[in-house]
Parts: sequence; structure tokens; C-alpha cells
Amino acid sequence: MMNSGKKARKKEQQFAEGMSPSDGGDYPVCAMEDDPTLPEVLTAVKAADERKAGNIVAIRVATLTVMTEFMVVLEGNSRPQNQAIAQNIEEKMEEMHQRKTKSQGAPESGWILLDYGDIIVHIMTPKSRSYYDLESFWSNGERVPLDGVLKPNVPEPEIAVVEEVDPFWS
Repeated sequence: MMNSGKKARKKEQQFAEGMSPSDGGDYPVCAMEDDPTLPEVLTAVKAADERKAGNIVAIRVATLTVMTEFMVVLEGNSRPQNQAIAQNIEEKMEEMHQRKTKSQGAPESGWILLDYGDIIVHIMTPKSRSYYDLESFWSNGERVPLDGVLKPNVPEPEIAVVEEVDPFWS
């Protein structure tokens, strides 16, 4: 019989192994385009894009960990923007897929996490994203192609100011 200290260490080790990336191939998965979770990932990506999230990356990590299937990493330029991004993702996921989550992390921390179980969304400030560098951690994962999903970055049109000509002063 294992004592409680050994049990605790074994659980910690199992948890750490489940979270850390492997070399892949440990868990059977279907092709990316056949993955039933992909539409939900794309919903989260589009919802973030609607709120002008930057540098959106979606990574399929199902072959690397049992913790989740997909990671979505993105950034907002301010804490209010990060809150708006999180709120829009939560609303769209509930509306389109009946998926609810509680966000973790506070906007003032620079990192908001939405955990849907099979999808984890990381909403970060550029500074937090650079510091934690999650893309490098999950670099053995399969990148989800987002071409055609994200709106192109087009600068906002400038509004021309037309001065009214007053015949009295002309």
C-alpha cells in the first residue's frame, strides 16, 4: 500500500506528464479537417477577430497531451480590449455551440484563460505573451490554418472632411 506522500508525488508526476508536450504520436487523432472540435475552434477565432484581437494562432495539441485538444493564443492591446475579446468568445461559443466556461485570470494580470476542456483560449497582452511564449512550448503541435478565417488587416478608411463653401465669404 502506498503512503499518502508517495501517492501525492505520483499524482503530481502524472499531472505534469499530462501537461508537458511529448514528441507526438502518443494519442490517436483523426485528420485535422475531420476533427469534430474544429468548428468550435474556428468560432472562438472568429469571435476574437471580431474584437480586433491580434496575432491569433490556433494549435492542435491532441497528439502532445491529454489535457486538451486545441490551444488558441491571441493578444489584445489593452485590458479592456482583452475583456471584450473574452466576452465575445464566451457569447459566440454559447450561442453557436451551447458551450459555457468561466474565465480564469483577471484583465489586470495580462492573461485571461477560457477553458472549454477540449479547447483552451489564452487572451494575453503582448508583454505576457512574449514572456510566457506558449507557441514555443507547443511548437510540436499542428497549426490550424486560419487563412480565409481571419479578416484581412485593412486600415480603417479615413473620413474626408469637406469644408462647406459659404458664398458670402467667397
